[in-house]
Amino acid sequence: MEDKIIKTIKTACPFPLLQYKVTVKYNEVRKASGIAYILLDLIQKSTAKEGKIADELLRFGIPADLHAIFGQELARLAAADIIACNYNIHYLVEQKYFSEIKLDDLSLTERGEKLFKEGAIPTGQEKASIKDVFYSPVTRRFDLRSALPYSSLASCFLGEHFLDNVEIDISGMEDYIRANQQQFGLKAEERIIKTEHEEPLKLNIRKEEGMAISLSPTGVKFTFDTSDEQIFFEKYYNSALMTECMQMKNRYKFVGRNGDTLELPEIDSSELSQGVAVYIPDDLKKQAARPCKLYLGRGEVDFTRSDKVLQPDTGTAAALLRKIHPNAEFALLDNSACHYYCCWNVRFPCAQFGDIFNLPLLVEYTAEQNVFFDILGELFNYYVGQPFGEDVSRAILYIVSATGKSDYFEKCIDRYISVIETADGKIDELLREHRSFSLNASWEKYFVPVAKGLFNESVVQIRLDNMIYKNAVLAPLKSALKMTDAEYVAKFIGAVRGEDENLIWQALEVAGFSVDDMLSVVNVVPRYIDLILNNEDIEAETKFAVPFKTVRFNLWKLNSMLGIENAETYTIGDQYNTDEFFNVYGTLISAYQTISKFKNYAADKFAMLERYFEIYRPIHELLSIERTSASHPEKINRNYIDGLLARGKYKDAVCDLLVKLQYDLRKLLSADDGTAANELIDTAQIQRMITREQADMLHKLRICRNNFQHPESKQVPYNKEAIEKWRDVVFSVTEGNK
Repeated sequence: MEDKIIKTIKTACPFPLLQYKVTVKYNEVRKASGIAYILLDLIQKSTAKEGKIADELLRFGIPADLHAIFGQELARLAAADIIACNYNIHYLVEQKYFSEIKLDDLSLTERGEKLFKEGAIPTGQEKASIKDVFYSPVTRRFDLRSALPYSSLASCFLGEHFLDNVEIDISGMEDYIRANQQQFGLKAEERIIKTEHEEPLKLNIRKEEGMAISLSPTGVKFTFDTSDEQIFFEKYYNSALMTECMQMKNRYKFVGRNGDTLELPEIDSSELSQGVAVYIPDDLKKQAARPCKLYLGRGEVDFTRSDKVLQPDTGTAAALLRKIHPNAEFALLDNSACHYYCCWNVRFPCAQFGDIFNLPLLVEYTAEQNVFFDILGELFNYYVGQPFGEDVSRAILYIVSATGKSDYFEKCIDRYISVIETADGKIDELLREHRSFSLNASWEKYFVPVAKGLFNESVVQIRLDNMIYKNAVLAPLKSALKMTDAEYVAKFIGAVRGEDENLIWQALEVAGFSVDDMLSVVNVVPRYIDLILNNEDIEAETKFAVPFKTVRFNLWKLNSMLGIENAETYTIGDQYNTDEFFNVYGTLISAYQTISKFKNYAADKFAMLERYFEIYRPIHELLSIERTSASHPEKINRNYIDGLLARGKYKDAVCDLLVKLQYDLRKLLSADDGTAANELIDTAQIQRMITREQADMLHKLRICRNNFQHPESKQVPYNKEAIEKWRDVVFSVTEGNK
């Protein structure tokens, strides 16, 4: 069966590097001078080989006294292996010998011909160039620079003595230098004399992610990018060395709270197959910070979760983790499972070296379902042992969701309300839980029966003097139970039904109940209407009673003004103040509109009350007409009256004609405003302003108008024709007495 790779780690592995300080000694060259160039050109190109060199120089115009300079230059060229001479070199610098030397005695060497072509010749001076040369035992190559950063060999796990057993062959260094002499600062034509080097510096280089470590349950394998690296590694390294290598890397250390590296229990790599996933130590914080519902941390590693995920205290968490696994460092619980993590020192067989490689690893596991549920049960006990709050509610909701066991709600209710003595205290606590759990569909199953029981227990304790407090306690419970307003208020007053209605109403009103709710259980409206009809005081000191009191006061004030004792038998008097009538009537109507909203609670009694309004309404109508007309009586004319008649407003026409008559007669008779209409008509007849027949007609007009406000009296019949006759008489009064 193919071995499955469970983890591949990319990391750096150090390799040795030697740095040599190399000194290269060489002969310096320069461009050929004028003298040297003339001599080399003469030797190279002259056809008179038998001729003397001194004669050739004279032929070129160089006097004999300068020939010594040319002899000295020839000596230098010969010493530098530029030319060959059949004579000893020092003959060239002596005049007596120089003059006898022939061109045929001189020739260019192979080197001289090359340098002459390049226009350069040795200066005769020896120079030195010092450079660092790097040598890689891995690739066996030289270079003047390192492509990778380097540090001392002693600073890495290989150590200073690693190279003691490594074959080092630098025999090719001089060849490398000669092939690359220009990189050492030498000209191509300059000749290297020798090379020297000091003891090398022992260095190491590392390529980021240059090594792959493949992990499987059956072992470990190390691989590299190049064959040179692979061969060198397998020849000189071993698992113990690589174990030390990984121990020096911070990413592969489990760090404790105090910054120290943790000692880890060991397991064989074959046991990794039991895990879900494998991570390096550096991944611990990332894994521990993964999303979850609840986090358990032993607290030994250097990690603290700071988000709002549920977290029991470290002691409790550590105890629960030991139940999951003795070596569990932390666990992440979600709705479906418990994922726990262990820190191990894992032993991997290494076929490459035939030994064991050790590596710290973080291994993820999934707990068995029964273990998961047991831990959730322990967590429930832990959280309900604390005062109820946000963490407790979140934990219980999570536990119910994860286990599917809604009876945890029942246990929660029992735990928190069992320690509370009073029903009201229990209600308050139960409502706190309800606010937290109400969105869970299973909650109602356990909440409703307990809530109903507590409601019934509390409601029997209601008194008139504690209704405000009790309503504050029970109203939220009523909402939670989705109780109707009518049902609630009926149960609320159950214990005080025998008390005075007014007192019950007052207590309910102060407690904040709505009028409709109160009327559904204490219908005071019939009693209040009876008191109004009987003109008796309404003694209730409630907001609700105020408009009823206003109606009673103004109703009987109006009755007193009009001389009405009851709505069945009455005679309306004429001696009342019109302005006062309007004030009282307006106040009465306004208050009545307020209480009329409650007709349904005493329909028959409201009908009796409204009989009085049937009496007041025509009077108010009549007085309103006359008040309007009285404000501008001079504007009342035939056309105005005819317009009223045309629109069928006969009553308005009658009233306005009487207003016009009184206005004109008071003016004609110089009478005061208090003079009655009948007196005005009679005086006008006596003073012969009108005839007896006209007076009779005007009295009939007056009586007709007065009967409008006395519907109980015998009415004077009127129609359009009758009103037109009255019109003619009224306007004839002023027209005939101008």
